[in-house]
Amino acid sequence: MDTDARATLRVLTLNVLAPANPGWEVRAELLRRTVPALRVDVAAFQEVPVGDGGAFLRELVGHDVHVAVHDAPDDRGVGAALVSRWPLRDVEQVDQVVSQPTWRSRATPPGYLGVGCGGRRGRRLPVGASDPTGR
Repeated sequence: MDTDARATLRVLTLNVLAPANPGWEVRAELLRRTVPALRVDVAAFQEVPVGDGGAFLRELVGHDVHVAVHDAPDDRGVGAALVSRWPLRDVEQVDQVVSQPTWRSRATPPGYLGVGCGGRRGRRLPVGASDPTGR
């Protein structure tokens, strides 16, 4: 296996669990101590403070990074962000609002589980698995 640093991409995805949740000061300090040591190249953060212009994210990942922030953080300045050591190109925000039903399942025939995800435009994405015994 090639361990050459040029062939390695370090990726992190992390739900920071917004500052409004209990224990933020302890959690933030733990993040400040552990995330920089990971030396990530690309990171996706959820429930992270973004209202500070990316200062908290740069503190975690490094100051020489590119940051793309979700353009609709909540009223506390918490949202989602993508951080990269390389320039971000073709960044697109996807509207993930769904209408009911957001999921549904049914078992028919015996041994088959069908799951459908309903989207805004009424499309369903079926996922199925059958009983390996053939029943």
